[in-house]
Amino acid sequence: MDAEAAAEAEVNKLLWLGGGFLLGPVIVIVAMVATPSPPQTRLIGKSPEYVAAYTDAFKAKGKSIQTTQSLIGCLVGTVATCGCYFILIAAAETETTY
Repeated sequence: MDAEAAAEAEVNKLLWLGGGFLLGPVIVIVAMVATPSPPQTRLIGKSPEYVAAYTDAFKAKGKSIQTTQSLIGCLVGTVATCGCYFILIAAAETETTY
């Protein structure tokens, strides 16, 4: 569908991925709540039925992209944070003598 392709192109995936990485679950919740809206210039002169269908499809696909990307970022950030903690704990427990 045209709206899904437009949502794929319009939604900033890197923003949501980075937000998930840096802000964790907070941005995942924001992604689930925030609803992207299509550019109104694409809907000028279209029938009300087309506008409604296009808008619904755009919002659904956009929200899906936002949620998926923020969740991936959140998971990667969590793994990276845990990895850093494990390295710090291992380094602190290692006995070094000079």
